Amino acid sequence: MHHLSRLDKAFLRKGIQLSRANNIVSLSRPSGASARVLLPDELPLEEKAVTQLLDFAEVKLPDHPGYVRQTCATPDFHPGNGVPVGAVVATTPARAGDLALIPGSMGDYSWLAVGCGNPEWLWSCSHGAGRSQRRQAMRSRATAESTLPWQCVTLREERRIEEAPAAYKDIGPVIEAQQEAGLIQPAVRFRPRLTFKG
Repeated sequence: MHHLSRLDKAFLRKGIQLSRANNIVSLSRPSGASARVLLPDELPLEEKAVTQLLDFAEVKLPDHPGYVRQTCATPDFHPGNGVPVGAVVATTPARAGDLALIPGSMGDYSWLAVGCGNPEWLWSCSHGAGRSQRRQAMRSRATAESTLPWQCVTLREERRIEEAPAAYKDIGPVIEAQQEAGLIQPAVRFRPRLTFKG
């Protein structure tokens, strides 16, 4: 006998249909709104993130009779424990021929890529590599980074610490994975010399 989890029951109460296959979670509502999340099968979903994603899919388009209807995202994870946080990561438009700027950390390369127009991922790509360390963890290991080959201009010193390069994953594998999946074609690699953090 199959027992539904608390989360499965919550989705059923809200009328959300959910299926998993090949590390992709497909979601839908009776309204017709649908969403897909790239998420390894063994990792859990977060109810708030799913609701936000489907709410976005139901947004009415200005000056248009239709709705967004379909959204796509990759979840943002708490580093270390593999649990998605309560929001989904924004994506960058990557229709065929679109130029997409995919930033690395303050000290890592960023990429200018050309979109391949992959409809399976709603003509989009990632907006960066994602964090490897939580902001709180970075504050607790605050170190001077004055010898690095770039400068960070900020009005709030804690931002320099929270957003240090060690807080982020390496952008290289992220770019490679998206190229292999047919989302983008990398074109130009940039190295930062100056970063402003608000």
